Amino acid sequence: MELLVVLAIIGLITLLLPRGFDNLFDRASIDSVAHSIAGKLRDCALEAQLQQRTVRIGLSSKDCALQVPPGYQLRFEDKDTLSFHGDGSSNGNGLVIAHDGDQLGISVNRLTTEVTVFANAHN
Repeated sequence: MELLVVLAIIGLITLLLPRGFDNLFDRASIDSVAHSIAGKLRDCALEAQLQQRTVRIGLSSKDCALQVPPGYQLRFEDKDTLSFHGDGSSNGNGLVIAHDGDQLGISVNRLTTEVTVFANAHN
């Protein structure tokens, strides 16, 4: 009898374990993509300051294009573009990256151009 209980528990664990790992890897994947985009935004902000000019960011921008892996969606929160200025400021727009129902936000501070990745972005 005890052997049947142990086998039933092992069976349940093997059924549930792969789903948990899939969710864990999906979450790590979107975190990695979001932090990669945040790093690119920081590079664009630095470029604007070094060259003392406005740098526009977008998916097809000539100044600073963002690369998004297949299966991921990226959208701007407020405006259609994000811009960094030579004086160290920006237009303060944010982005949302989504993949398989998960989403993360990326905010850019208008005055300091600080780029932050955060969870629980709004739809």
